[in-house]
Amino acid sequence: MGDTTTTQNSSQHTEPWKATRPVLDSIVGGLKNINPGLSGNQSGALDSLVALARAGNPYAPAIDSYATTMLAGGGPDRTGLVRDAYNNYQANLQGTAAGDYLDPPEESILCKYNECDRQ
Repeated sequence: MGDTTTTQNSSQHTEPWKATRPVLDSIVGGLKNINPGLSGNQSGALDSLVALARAGNPYAPAIDSYATTMLAGGGPDRTGLVRDAYNNYQANLQGTAAGDYLDPPEESILCKYNECDRQ
């Protein structure tokens, strides 16, 4: 006469932390014995840190002065020093840039590595 429908429900209960429960209970139990108050040394250390923080950076005035001078384009003129360094760099690189050291018969180091004969 009529169709019969059967529904079956099941549930599963797991406790993956159950093995750690005794250890966690002992840790939490030990927390009850901790005194949350600070000792005199701890309080003094925190007071010292607060005093240092309130005093500020002792180098702040010098840093401010230097930054202001540099941002204004001031300071000592270093163009001569930079120009001399660049000219020395060019002079030292001139032989390589001209290819003087790239010809194996003329370059003793390259000849040693490549086993070439000097002429």
